[in-house]
This record gives sequence, C-alpha cells and structure tokens, in this order.
Amino acid sequence: MNGTQGPSDGMQEYNKRLVEYQIATACSVTLLVAFMQLGMGILRLGFLTIYLSDPLISGFTTGAAFHVLTSQVKHMFGLNPGRYYGAFKLIRTWIDLFTQIPQTNFGALITTVVCVIGLVLVKECINARFKDKLKMPVPIELIVVIVGTAVSHFAKFNERFDMKIVGSIPTGIPPPKAPPMNRMGEFVGDAFATAIVAFAITISMAKIFAKKHDYEVDSNQELIAGGIVNGVSSFFSCYVTAASLSRSLIQDTVGGVTQVVGLVSCVLILVVLLALGPLFESLPNCVLAAIILVALKGMFKQFTELHRLWNVCKVDFMVWLVTWACTVFLDVDLGLIIGVGFSLLTVVFRTQRPHTCILGRVAHTDLYRDVQMYNGLKEIPGVKIFRFEASLYYASREHFKDKLYEQTMCNPRKIKQQRVKIQRKIDNAIKDEKNKFKKSQKTKESTELTEFNREDFEIRIKGEYPMPSFEIHHIIIDCSTMGYIDSVGVTALTQTINEYKEADVTIFLAHCKGNVREMLHRAGFFDRHDRGMIFPTTHDAVLHALDNYQDVKADLERDCVFLGSAISYTGSGNLYDDEEIQGANNIPEITIEDANEDTKSKKNGGLTEPLMDSGAKKL
Repeated sequence: MNGTQGPSDGMQEYNKRLVEYQIATACSVTLLVAFMQLGMGILRLGFLTIYLSDPLISGFTTGAAFHVLTSQVKHMFGLNPGRYYGAFKLIRTWIDLFTQIPQTNFGALITTVVCVIGLVLVKECINARFKDKLKMPVPIELIVVIVGTAVSHFAKFNERFDMKIVGSIPTGIPPPKAPPMNRMGEFVGDAFATAIVAFAITISMAKIFAKKHDYEVDSNQELIAGGIVNGVSSFFSCYVTAASLSRSLIQDTVGGVTQVVGLVSCVLILVVLLALGPLFESLPNCVLAAIILVALKGMFKQFTELHRLWNVCKVDFMVWLVTWACTVFLDVDLGLIIGVGFSLLTVVFRTQRPHTCILGRVAHTDLYRDVQMYNGLKEIPGVKIFRFEASLYYASREHFKDKLYEQTMCNPRKIKQQRVKIQRKIDNAIKDEKNKFKKSQKTKESTELTEFNREDFEIRIKGEYPMPSFEIHHIIIDCSTMGYIDSVGVTALTQTINEYKEADVTIFLAHCKGNVREMLHRAGFFDRHDRGMIFPTTHDAVLHALDNYQDVKADLERDCVFLGSAISYTGSGNLYDDEEIQGANNIPEITIEDANEDTKSKKNGGLTEPLMDSGAKKL
C-alpha cells in the first residue's frame, strides 16, 4: 500500500490511544483519591462513619448484593445484556435479561446448577455440621474452580457448548509509571465522590464482619490504609480500590479470619499473574458466578432484619428500606448518599419534635414521673411540671412552646386575647356610661350637677366582666433531659416566661445542666430574669412555688417521709431511671400505710412501701 495505512490500521491506532487515555485518566483519579483519603485519615475524619448506622449499612450492603447478583446472572444463563450506567440501570439490565431468556445457554445453566448444589451441600451438610470436628473447612470453592477448569479444558466447553470462559490472562506486571498530573484539576469533584463512596463501601463491609466476629474497626486507619494502597497502585495502571462484596464473603465463608489471609491471597494472585494465569484460561465464567451466588446468601438473609426492625423501631425500618430501595433502583453511590441523608433527617425530625410530658409526684417521695406512663401519680395543686425530653434549639422551639401550652392547658396568648377583648368591652361600657351621664347632666339645673365617678363604675362593670385567669400559678420546666440550648432557644424561653408573666403565671427551671446554665448566662438571660428561678431539683422548685400556699406545702412536706435514697414499688415498669436514685446500698426498712387499703405494703428487699396502685402500668 506504498507506506500508507489502511482503515483497519487507523482504527487500531485510535483504539490504542483511547485505551491509553482511559488508563491515564483512571490512574490520575486513583492518585487524587489516595491524597484525599490520606488527608481525611490524618485529619481524623473517620468519625464521620458514626452516621452509618447498622440499619443503613444492612440496607446498603443488601442493595449492593443485588448489583453483584445482576452482574453474575448473565454468566449463569449464558446471556449478553447491554451495559447500562446511572440510575435505574438495574431495571434496564433485568429487562434485557428477561427478553433474552429464550437464548439461554443450557450448558452454562446446567453447570451453574451443579456447582451451586455442590457448594451448598458441602457448606451446609459438612462444613457447618461438622465444624467442631474438622481441623479446617473443606475448601469447596477451590475444589470447584480446579474441577471446573479441568472439565472445561478437556471437554472443550467453549467450543462444544459456546460457553464463555475466562480467556487469556496476561502474565507479568506493568512497569511503574507516574500518572499524568496536567489534568488532575478536572477530576477533583469526581475523585472526591469516588473517595467517599469507596471508603463507605469498605467501612460498611468492615463493620459487618467486625460485628460478626466481635472485633473493632478503626475508621481512620482504614482511610490511611486505603490512601496508601490507592497511591501505590496508581503507578501500576490500577483504578480505585474498595472492599469487594463478593470476594469478601467468599473469603469469610472459606474460613479466613486474620490479615494473613489477605497476604496469602496477594501472593497467590501474584503467582497467577506471573506464571499460572494460562492454566485458568479454560475456567467457565458460570463457575465463578455460582461461587459468588452462594456467597451472597448471607447478604440476602439480612432481609430477616426487617421484621425485627418493624417491631422494635419503625424509623430504623424506614432507614433500612429507603437505603435498600435507592441502592437497588438508583445506584450504589446514590443509595448511600440518600440513605445517609434520610437517616440524618430522621434524627433531626426526632429532635425537632421530641416527647414531652407532665410530671406527677410519686406518693411519699420527692420523685416526679410521667403521669401518662404510670398510674398512681399525683399532680401538685396549682403547679404544672413540664418536661421537654430533648435539647431546645432553633428547630424545636415552636414544638416546645406548642406542647407547653397544650399539656399545661394554659395558653397565655389566648388569655391575653380574651383579656384584651374584655378590657375593650369595659372601656366601651365606661365610654357609653359617661356619654349617658353627660346627656343626663344637660337636663339638670346647675345646682344639681355632679361629676362622673369613673372608679366606682369601673369596679362595678369589672364585676360583670371578670378577667379570665388560669387555675395554676406556677409552671416548672424540668430541664434534666435538655442536653443543650442555643441562642434561639434562650430567646424562645425568655418570650415564654414573659408571656406567662403577663398571665400571672411564674415559671421556674429545674435540673439545668452546666452547659445550659452557661448558655443562659452568655445569652444575657439573667440580665432580664432572676437567678432565683433556677433550682437544683424539681422538688425544690415545687416547695418554693408553694411558699404562698402553706397548707398545701405543709401537707406535701409531711407526705415526703423518704427522701434522697433508693425505693422500690409493687408494679410493672421501670420507675427508677434517674442516676440520683440508682445504686443505693444501705436501704433502711420502712413500713408505710397507704390510704388505700388495697395497696398495702409488700416486703421487697428489706424495704416495704406501696408507691403506686396495684394496676401500675408502663406504656
């Protein structure tokens, strides 16, 4: 051709350059990922893995198992579906698989079934049943690979049954070469997303096996290890590494326990790359697919957690389900991102709308508990004790105020509106009466004129229009479960106190933690309110609230015959959930006669005291 290149030569040259460009790009991204993971490890950012809850990891890995299964189905049936990327790729792949079912390669299908049966029988009937008697599990996976390769080679599966085999395995290791640095800036965003997803997959698998085999995982160490591995491998034409779901499961099922397994695996792979690669060229892909399918059984068994999660915590159930669905139907990276986002939203929602309750006093003690959870508790006359079981911050302030108004049945805004309306009626009545008085004076002689007595009339008209008021005079906010309060929370608390003050109701705070008191001080709360409104215990606040009601206070003090120590009671439910009343060693023997003869004392561990009705309950 006189030195000119033909079309086929030009295409080959183009494909060669394209492959070289793709390898260079992959190596550059791998090196960037290495830098990012090393940086995150050095900066101790591994703590971010705390946001990967157990339900999230379980749902994510189960969803990822569907992707692994989908990638192997084509080998099991000998099909050739299209390659898809992005969201809903799994659905499109399965559509292709179902449309190609008539083209099933029965040789591949029969081989897969035989391998699966052999693997399951040995694993379940020999390794699992006789694991205490066997010095080591039967390496059935290795046996299946060797037998499958030998049978395929001598029976010529590839030629006679058109079964796909592993094919040519290049020997040797490429010489080290530095990744191109000139275009790294273009891949920073992609590299960051890849680094996060690769680490999340790795740490998820690590946590699953750590939970199974009872050991701890250092997330920062995993980051540094991943960064080192990716950094070195980027010089040898490798792409980003992450834990392999299928290979990890296979290694676990064959009995791998320590890191020596990884060293042995690396040595064997190195030997295969350098010398033994050609011996496995005849290995059918369906044999490898069968091994992976059996190994995935443990991942699919995680579906059984759904029943437990539904009964225990429906929020965790939804986290599992949302993460799994997004991982399966969208993609692995999108499933992880959406799962973490949804999990964090559930936390925010629960802190935004926490449980609130009104507390009542346990008879004969200075202890106060939720009146909806226990029977036999009594509220203090004229005093409402409100507990907000979460931190008070900008997102929960409205819920705090709404629940306080609702559960104390004292809404100062409504009282204020009613008082404004009544005052308007009073003012109008006074105005009308004054006009009538002026008209009547016009018809009288000058000697009979009198002045309009506004005070007398106002006293009389107020008797006809009484101002509404609450039946309570104090509200005590139990802050024992309030982890922190921000500046917006302090503002909301100040507004609430001022609103109730206008309605002639005083608010006290009890059990404030140190950081809460510090925040109140920094926000200038005590510049507008007296420090005396804060009390160390709820009971102290109650006694102070009853200073002007000595009869009630005296009855309360006489009834509190047992203070500051542990108590027991006859009933169901855990009454003692506070640190202040746990761990008492020397419990005196006390007998108390209850007013209700049906709840007389029963001996219990050296202490006899009926604290609640016999029908005490815990919801």
